[in-house]
Parts: sequence; C-alpha cells; structure tokens
Amino acid sequence: MKTILKLLLFALLTIVLVSCGVSPGLDGQIVFESERDGQTEIYVMEEDGSNQQRLTFTNEEGSRSTLPHWSPDKRKIAYSTGKYKQKEIYVIDSDGSNVNRIWKNNGTKKDAWGPNWSPDGQRIVFTSNSDGNFDIYVMDSDGSNISQLTRTEGNEIDSEDPGDLRH
Repeated sequence: MKTILKLLLFALLTIVLVSCGVSPGLDGQIVFESERDGQTEIYVMEEDGSNQQRLTFTNEEGSRSTLPHWSPDKRKIAYSTGKYKQKEIYVIDSDGSNVNRIWKNNGTKKDAWGPNWSPDGQRIVFTSNSDGNFDIYVMDSDGSNISQLTRTEGNEIDSEDPGDLRH
C-alpha cells in the first residue's frame, strides 16, 4: 500500500511540474520546448542560454513535441509528441540520437502526455485516456509493464489540449 501511495504522490507531483515545459539537466543544461521554427519542438541549451540545439523534428502538420523531462542520470529525455488527442511518448538520448517511441496510440484517439521519470530512472509516469478517461499510468522506461494507477469516471483535465495548459 505504501508503494502505491508513493507512486501516486510521485505521479501527482509530476503532473504539476510537467506543465512548465522546462527541465534542468546535466552540467546546467536545460531541456525545453519552443515554437521558434513554426512547430513545437524539443531543444537543449546551456543554463546561460548559449549552445541551443534542436533535438526533435516533428514532420506531421499539427503535431507537437512537448513536456520534456531528463532522466535522473541526464542521459535521456522523455517527451510527448503527436497531434491533439493522439500524443505518444518517446525517449531520446540527450544529444538527439536514438529516438524510441515507448507508448503508441495505434492510430486511435488515445492520448498520452506528460511523461516523467521515477527517481531511479527505471519507470516513467504519465497521463493517458487509454480507458476513455484521463488517468495516471506508470510503465518501465522501455515502454513495457504499463500499470494504471488511478481509475476515474470523468476526465481529470479539461477538453483543451494538455500541451496548451501553462502556469
């Protein structure tokens, strides 16, 4: 029971922090999202704003790459990408190589967004409407062993695009 409560608390804190779209990383590097090139993409930069590098190249019109978070060892970044109500979760190396889709919507209107890492880097918590309502899920960092942590009868968020919610 304590493990489930800890995971649920971690998941809820993650959802609050995820909405900012910025995450500090290795040696002062920052990962963030920006629309500077016409579509929302993931970038990294030094903490002083120098050495900005685009990591994602979303090709499909209307798609966005959002809500990036560093793994605890700062070697990987988890993020959401896709069209409204069709977002999937990807993990990419911090240099932009080795892009891996770890949660697929399989062409449905199912959405997954807001991925964040467990403190040990072995699991990723995220929000999805896989069962019809937005709930909190956790999976291994390779996308296996998906577990639903909450079960609700209504959505936990508005019908707006979660990527558009900002503080």
